[in-house]
Amino acid sequence: MAYEDMPWLRQDGEQNIYTVYEQTTYSELPIYDENGKQKEPQSGNYIFAKRDASIKGGWRAVCFGQGVLLKEINDPKRQECIKKHGATHLHILFIHQNENQRMAEVEKLKRVHHVSVRSSLCE
Repeated sequence: MAYEDMPWLRQDGEQNIYTVYEQTTYSELPIYDENGKQKEPQSGNYIFAKRDASIKGGWRAVCFGQGVLLKEINDPKRQECIKKHGATHLHILFIHQNENQRMAEVEKLKRVHHVSVRSSLCE
């Protein structure tokens, strides 16, 4: 179940509101229907993050990404990497525009937020 909305500041000074989910609640993401079956593929951006009281907003990004969300967040190599680096929550922004728009959002976020993982497994 989503339990908060979090604004993430981008390099251009704008911010988008991401919905925060605990990693253990993926089955409750709005990409599943009431029977737990996947709805049609939904695209968007995601941030795997962990709490950090020393950062304004209280979240440290571990990994940014974009794509078909269910495929991206359940990738076994990515899951292994983000767990290794302590990500505890998933932040999602549904962006149904084209891939270039989603990738531009990720790049704007990366210029402001220093991710703790520099691995192609997590991106």
